[in-house]
Amino acid sequence: MAEQDVKAFEHGTGDPPSGQIEALRSSLMAAGIVFREGSESGVSLRAKGGDEGTRLSSLTTENDH
Repeated sequence: MAEQDVKAFEHGTGDPPSGQIEALRSSLMAAGIVFREGSESGVSLRAKGGDEGTRLSSLTTENDH
C-alpha cells in the first residue's frame, strides 16, 4: 500500500481492497497500536517493547501476520 493510498483512505477518498486494509491494521498492531472497540472505541499506543513491525513501504497481503 503506497503512502498516497493511506492518505486517501484516511481522508475518506480512497477505497483500498480489504486485504490491504487488513495488512495495514496488522502492521500497526505489530508496531504497538491498540484498536479499542465498544463504548470507548479508538486507538492508543501500547507501552514500548517488541519489534517495530513491518514498514509501510514493505506491506503486502503476504506479510500481514
